[in-house]
Amino acid sequence: MKKILFVVAMLVSAVGLAQEKTYKALDENTVEVTVKHDNAPTQIGKMVKVGDVFKPDGLWKQFDENNRVTLRVMYMEGKKLWVEKDLGHALVVLNYKEEAI
Repeated sequence: MKKILFVVAMLVSAVGLAQEKTYKALDENTVEVTVKHDNAPTQIGKMVKVGDVFKPDGLWKQFDENNRVTLRVMYMEGKKLWVEKDLGHALVVLNYKEEAI
């Protein structure tokens, strides 16, 4: 069982290493991020500088192997506003509300 878990962990880490992230500065406070696997985009979104840290902002999209959008997430300065998941036969929208600290 330990050997199987080890092999699965190695495969998962190898897939993660096969992804390529590119960053394109749109201005001094905004960066466009593209994550690719086998030269096809798997995620696209933007990050904005909030204080000294870049956080996700705006609409982020995730694509499947057919370049179809399967997940959309809306952020506002790092706070997740909503998630929309396309299951093929149904569209699921999850409203997300962060707890006040």
